[in-house]
Amino acid sequence: MKKGISPLVAEVLLIGFTVAVASIVILWATNFTRTSTKTISSQAEIQFACRHGGIDFYRTVTYNLTSQVLFGYLRNTGNVPLGNISFRILYNNGTTDVRFLDVTLLPTDIVSFYFTNIAPNIDLIHVSTNCTSPSIYTEISASEINFVS
Repeated sequence: MKKGISPLVAEVLLIGFTVAVASIVILWATNFTRTSTKTISSQAEIQFACRHGGIDFYRTVTYNLTSQVLFGYLRNTGNVPLGNISFRILYNNGTTDVRFLDVTLLPTDIVSFYFTNIAPNIDLIHVSTNCTSPSIYTEISASEINFVS
């Protein structure tokens, strides 16, 4: 006669194992859902806030041909703070230069920018912010830039 565990003990062990695995899965799913909800909620808040954002060039943008300096002002025309301000300078020959402005632009704030070593064959300047959905940006073409010697 062979000895082994009784069917009752085997069934109790199997049920206990199943309950333990189910508990682990439920805890993981609850934590995953909570984290995902917070992430989605914060992204939705940013997107909603960005609907009230705006940025524009303030006064004249000037390019000095002698010193190869581009300077001017940006203004926050919206009701939300804007950050991660990047300038993408597109040139006539198809090349691009990217510069960054490390500031937080509060509503109605005006900030200056000053970039050196900019080539004179500017075609377009595209300025974007941390608001990407909807995208908050402004552009200025070469014909709107004041070129001085």
